[in-house]
Amino acid sequence: MVGAKRSGKKVSDASSALKGVYLPHWTYDTYTITDYSGERGDYYYTTETYTETVDGKSQTRTRQVRHTDWSYASGRVECDFRDLMVPASNSLPEKTLTKLGPWNFNMLVKFDERYMSGFRSETYQLGPEQGFTKAAEQTVGAINSAIRDDIGGDEQRIDSTDTQYFDKAIKYLMLPVWVSAYNYNNKIYQFTVNASTGEVIGQRPVSVIKIILAVLLVITLIIIGVILYQNAHPA
Repeated sequence: MVGAKRSGKKVSDASSALKGVYLPHWTYDTYTITDYSGERGDYYYTTETYTETVDGKSQTRTRQVRHTDWSYASGRVECDFRDLMVPASNSLPEKTLTKLGPWNFNMLVKFDERYMSGFRSETYQLGPEQGFTKAAEQTVGAINSAIRDDIGGDEQRIDSTDTQYFDKAIKYLMLPVWVSAYNYNNKIYQFTVNASTGEVIGQRPVSVIKIILAVLLVITLIIIGVILYQNAHPA
């Protein structure tokens, strides 16, 4: 198990309101081999004759029309993936954890209890097998891109894929975040700070009255602009 060191920067004057926590993550390395079938589309052009009316007269003209010639394609692509990261905690929304990244993996160190001082830590709530399923989902885009490159042509269609995962490796990471929440108008707002990079993800209260006033101000400015334009350019 490895963990990321916390930055030495002071978070803010309100740091006493922040709670530090190490959140568990899995990272995966894997090598994939994918057999695929699909279609390759190559463009070709034909000349089309048409007529149109210009100044009341009918004229015959030509234009190039594009067509696509589709042909069967199949093959095999290989991809290498490193550090596919999957949050293993349910304490924060997955969207929040994703936005906190990217993490600086150069700051990873072997586990040492001294780094845990002042922070609480969680154990994983998502098992390694489930985590790999999520990691595999992250490979789909890159694999499909490799397939399209392999098919070539001007357009590609992917009909079927069969992917095998080899040389799988896993690391268990404990990544530090600061978490805080505050109450405004009887509603709880939360913000989270990546304690390694300083990236801040948070919510803030929105005033409906201010939004309405802002919209009315914009509408008023538009109306004034139209009136000024009409006065400057009378019909």
